[in-house]
Amino acid sequence: MNTTWIYKRKDIDGIYQSFIAKYMAKGYKIITSHSSGTQGELAKIDFTDGTSIYRIWYDNDSERLQDTFEYVKYLLLSVRKYNVDIKDLYNSDYTLWFDKGEVIEEKKFYLINEYCRNGVRNYTDKQAYVDNVIDAKRLIKKSNSRYISDEMRIKINLSKENKKRIIDIIQTHHTRGYSTLKLKDINYMERIYDTHYKNGRNQYRVIFSKDYKQHDMYLKSLH
Repeated sequence: MNTTWIYKRKDIDGIYQSFIAKYMAKGYKIITSHSSGTQGELAKIDFTDGTSIYRIWYDNDSERLQDTFEYVKYLLLSVRKYNVDIKDLYNSDYTLWFDKGEVIEEKKFYLINEYCRNGVRNYTDKQAYVDNVIDAKRLIKKSNSRYISDEMRIKINLSKENKKRIIDIIQTHHTRGYSTLKLKDINYMERIYDTHYKNGRNQYRVIFSKDYKQHDMYLKSLH
């Protein structure tokens, strides 16, 4: 019998702390000069053995589930090694890019209940995660089957001018990850009328082409 372990955010925080404890136990020094600034991560801490830097990342992102157009959010704990010149060990202007590091250890936790049954976003302490994408896909599908949506969705085909306007809105309000967005990347848009809210509420979902790497974008308004 296979057991699916369910993690809460506090459990994942504890695992992150255990990663840190390993490098403290080795006697590696913490580099505080690299702690400022952000690449969008939730947290990071750098250790050095005197020649290399070991950064322990705590990040969040999303990925498309295989054979579907659905995305699942996840938390990522990653230890990455960076070989740098000794003069850059304590250089606060030296940037360590996430994807340039050698992966030493990594764990990924998939969010399976971003929303509760009535469609309201769960607080962080109520959210649950699993560390296997197959389990995540199964549990998300099961959760969605229990949720009866009160949404009405209307497909809107977009003209060239409307697509330009949408691109401008996205790039103005969402600077990270959408700088390369082009007309060909936008498929269509949905207007979503959600009756869970008093007097209803409109929002919009921009559907990107399957070749565009970013996940579909939700917009609260078209302004």
